[in-house]
Parts: sequence; C-alpha cells; structure tokens
Amino acid sequence: TKLILLDSLLQENYSLMLQVCQHVSVYSYPKTGLSPTDLASHLTSISSSVLFKRDDEVTIYGSIVASRRHVMALCHTLRFWISASIFLSTIVIVCLLMALPSPISAIQQILINLLYLPLICTGLFFSACDRNIRNISTGKNGEIQICKEVLWYMFWCYACRFLAPLLAVITSHCISVFNVIQTCKDDCRRGFSVLEDVNATFIAVLLILISLSFVSRTDQIWKLKPRKSWQIILVGVSIGLIQCLYLLVRLAVVGSRFISLFSWILYALSLIITPVINELIKRQEIKVNVRFQKRARLEFGTKLGINSPF
Repeated sequence: TKLILLDSLLQENYSLMLQVCQHVSVYSYPKTGLSPTDLASHLTSISSSVLFKRDDEVTIYGSIVASRRHVMALCHTLRFWISASIFLSTIVIVCLLMALPSPISAIQQILINLLYLPLICTGLFFSACDRNIRNISTGKNGEIQICKEVLWYMFWCYACRFLAPLLAVITSHCISVFNVIQTCKDDCRRGFSVLEDVNATFIAVLLILISLSFVSRTDQIWKLKPRKSWQIILVGVSIGLIQCLYLLVRLAVVGSRFISLFSWILYALSLIITPVINELIKRQEIKVNVRFQKRARLEFGTKLGINSPF
C-alpha cells in the first residue's frame, strides 16, 4: 500500500511539473543589454586582424598576446597620427594669424597628409613593440574623465614632442619670408615656391624623427632592435631620401639665395634637438607608465589578478 501511495504521489507531482514547465519559457532575455547568444553572434561577425594558417599551432595564450600587441600598436599609431595632424594644422593657422604666406602649398599638404603620414603610420604599426607585453596591465574599464592631470599628461607626452619643430618651422619661415621680399625685386613667386619646398622637406624629416619615439612606450630609442623595427626605418629612410633629393635638384636649378642662413641653422638645430627632447619626454612617460602599472595591478582586486600575466 505504501508503494502504491508513493507511486500515485509521484505521478501527480510529475504531471504538475509538466504543467508548470509548459507555462515557463525555456530562456528569458535580459531586460538591459545583450543576451549571451546575441553577444556571441556579434563577436563572431567581427573580422579579426590576427590571421593563422591551418597548420599553425595556435594557443589561447599566443592569441591573447598577438591580439594585445595589435591593439597597443594601433593605439601608438593613432596617437602619432592625431598629434601630427594637429601639428600640421597649427603651423598653417599660426602663419595665417601672423599674416604670413602658408609654409607649404596645397599640393604639399595633400602629399604629406595622404601619402607620407599613412606610410609612416603603416611602418609604425608593424614596428611597434613593447617589452614584456605579457605582463602589461590594461586596468579596469571605467569611465573616462577629463581632468587637469589628463590634460597635463597629454600636453607633456604629445604636444611637447612637436613644440620644438613647431617653433623651428614658424621662426625659420618668418625669417625667410622677409629675406625673399628683400631679395626679389618684381616677382617673388619663385622665392616662395623654393621656401615651400624647404619647409615641406624639413617637416617630413621632423615627422619621421618624431615617429621613432612612438614605436614603444617601455623602451628608449637606443634599446630598440632594428630587426624588429625595420619597417619604420625603411619607410623613414625612403621618404627622407626622396624628399631631400627633390630639394637638392630644386636648389640646384633655382638657387638657395631666397633662404636665409638663419633658417638653415634653425632647421639643422631642430633636427638635433627634436630627438633629444622626445627621448627626455619618453623617459618621463616610462616613469608614469610604471606607476600606472603598479596602481592597475593593485586595483585589479584579487591576488590571482595581481599575479596574473593578463
């Protein structure tokens, strides 16, 4: 009798459970945000810049390292590209405010912005390398707040790298403009054309020198290995040689009497001072980055997170 009662009780409970399951949905979508299945479908539809062959031995650890390297290289490249664009715009705006002719022509602006900068950034992307990339902490994903410390950091680490070239280009251009006006008698277009070629050449060379300081955020320029950063070296040398050869031919045909001697001295000094200033700024940036890494590891929360390479 006990077995019969237990069996009937189980049958009643089973039928009750079936009725309840019919009214309850198998999966309930979250009220806010994406569901796990929707998130997975979005992630699988995103194209990846990391490519592997079928025969390659791919590991999760290696994939994370390669992806992190690509993301950090892209950040370095974007920082340089934005800073260089602001630098070129500032040169033209300052000259216009000073009622001076543009230091470079419209064709040269197009050449630098649409050819030289993309080539330099491409070489910078493939050459970017940071030491001990496995132990670099990215920190928590929090809200980005603009404060005095962030603005000062941006000015010190990015704007100051272009400050010496900016002053050198504007000062030498201003001096040479007055020299062209005093040298030529009737038509000054040839003098201003030569001056634009000189400015464009030195601007291109200065941008190449500045880009070398964006290759790594953890090492000085003398610690970089040429076999790992040969792309930016090849692009920089090629652009510099082509632009310098064009300038030499131009000066051989027209002459250099339109360019003031002080302009040549300023440009020569800027080629020496710019890498020195950039490496001094890089040294301070490395110290700030070390403090950030220590703070990010402590803010990670758990002991496992502090000791984790990721």
